[in-house]
Amino acid sequence: MKELFRRIFSALMAIIIIVSVLCPICFLIAEAGHECPGEDCPVCCAINICENVLKLFGFVSCSLISAAVIRLIAVLISEKYREYFHCDSLISMKVKMTD
Repeated sequence: MKELFRRIFSALMAIIIIVSVLCPICFLIAEAGHECPGEDCPVCCAINICENVLKLFGFVSCSLISAAVIRLIAVLISEKYREYFHCDSLISMKVKMTD
């Protein structure tokens, strides 16, 4: 049941992200050649907002990819040099200290 809920939640989140990227793109395509009356044009303002949303998605995706690569490198390095970072203690060596 928990796995099903996780899959449904993941699918819904993917759909929300796809729709939130496609809606500004469709709006920009539809209103690219509108007749602008001049200053304070609401369509131009909406186009500016859509462009900023798409730039933000690009920045966030680059940040997430960078973080994932850094995490992967850190995991690979820690796996390779695990023996150097490992500290032996009496408990890990299973030394019995009885008097």
